[in-house]
Amino acid sequence: MERSELTGILRDMEQALTRQLDPSELNRLRKSAREDYFQKFHKDFAETLGKDLMRLYEVHHRSPMEFAHLFPMVDINNRANLAGVAKPVHQAINRMWNTFRPPPGTPATTEQVEHMVGLVDRHFGRWYDKVYDSSMSGALDAAEQAAFAEVSALLTRLGRGAR
Repeated sequence: MERSELTGILRDMEQALTRQLDPSELNRLRKSAREDYFQKFHKDFAETLGKDLMRLYEVHHRSPMEFAHLFPMVDINNRANLAGVAKPVHQAINRMWNTFRPPPGTPATTEQVEHMVGLVDRHFGRWYDKVYDSSMSGALDAAEQAAFAEVSALLTRLGRGAR
């Protein structure tokens, strides 16, 4: 009896680690990520921005929270996974992830997500943890176009084509 109970407990724990996060968990993690990012990990950047400008910045999860279940041994809010970005940059990044997001019933793999993380970092990493200069929005537009072309090529290789 003890062995079967232990097996059941371990199975339940594994399932809990590999399921997608629900909306309340996502909101809690987002709030915690913002607090940790500005108050613990990047105090200097927070001071540079000041309270008014900091409102225009969001905390980007390099590996998105919706895919956290693919990396059960990684803290999704660890310092290396968080980047502070201005809202226009985050919106461009989110458009890439929205384009990539698999349709329901077609889960992404860890390799696909890791590929996307690298792709997004390559195209948008120059804006991570830096004050955004809106006069350089043309550079952001160019980065977004280049990233979209790369995401489209990835989706074609995966047999999904760009949406």
